[in-house]
Amino acid sequence: MERNTVASPGMLIRETTSAAIRKKRISSRLLWSRISALEEVQSQLDMMENLLVAMVELHQDISACVAEDMRAAASTATTGTELRQDVDAPFSVVLTDAIDELKAP
Repeated sequence: MERNTVASPGMLIRETTSAAIRKKRISSRLLWSRISALEEVQSQLDMMENLLVAMVELHQDISACVAEDMRAAASTATTGTELRQDVDAPFSVVLTDAIDELKAP
């Protein structure tokens, strides 16, 4: 004996409602996972920004030190050139004499 089963309108409504609820739950979970991923990316971007600011500050500090060292080097070179011009003997002779004096006991 075959039995014909026909879905009642109430069953169809319940199944449709149940499917819609499942779909909403899945969509909600997916949305929350994407929001969590975006929050993590935002946190990483904040850390990168802090690191970049620190790098810029470090670069500025290094540049200031290099500029100061370059000014000192230029001043020393200028002083050395002036001394060499003031000395009658060649600079290499003066340097050799100074080294010889240091070596002598």
